[in-house]
Amino acid sequence: MKCTAEYEEQHCGNISLFWCLSETEGPCQPLNDPDRYSFRIDETKITGDGGFRQQDAFITFPHLRLNDTGFYQCKASCQHSKATAVGHLINITVTGHDGTSLNRSDRCGMDPFLLAISIFTMLQIHDHFFLVLQVQ
Repeated sequence: MKCTAEYEEQHCGNISLFWCLSETEGPCQPLNDPDRYSFRIDETKITGDGGFRQQDAFITFPHLRLNDTGFYQCKASCQHSKATAVGHLINITVTGHDGTSLNRSDRCGMDPFLLAISIFTMLQIHDHFFLVLQVQ
């Protein structure tokens, strides 16, 4: 899955962009288990005058498990202004038998991986701070 944040460097400074698993109680905690998730962050300068930048946060599931079922969300926050943005919840449901671990080829060849997704959403939080969620 991919989450894209576009922001104006002058207003935000750097941003913190991450994926989290939303629990029923308490704040959404950033995902940081390298055995369960693979992460990548890319940043590019957007052409034009204003100092706009784009940051992409990718999350993949190298070994999909039943306990990966849950509501995932992308969050971003500006360093300078402390403005924050959150994307819609993405409901990932993994089906299968207990004790099984599904890998990428299982997901492509069969249909044990069901996604109910809020695919594209865009929120404007602060002057030029946008969060666009995109699932790939």
